[in-house]
Amino acid sequence: AMLLQPFVENAVKHGIAPLKSDGKITVSFTKQDKQLILTVADNGKGFDTSRDFEGLGLKLSKKRIALLNDVYKECPITLEIDSAPSNTTIRIILAQWL
Repeated sequence: AMLLQPFVENAVKHGIAPLKSDGKITVSFTKQDKQLILTVADNGKGFDTSRDFEGLGLKLSKKRIALLNDVYKECPITLEIDSAPSNTTIRIILAQWL
């Protein structure tokens, strides 16, 4: 399943597109013990993480992760979203995958 694509798309569309210039998106993969950590970060305007949005990207990603967690119970996936006025960081943590 495409886990990163919706978050990279949102970083472009909602994060850096409004900046007009100097936008930056970083995609990284980090190994930490037996975890694989996928990170998408941008220097855009950020968003209120407590709100529910009408768009499907985040909603479908959460459903996709829940479905994967049902299938791979021994290797849970966690989604973390941190957003501030000048940056947003999305982390997808794949536990026990390495």
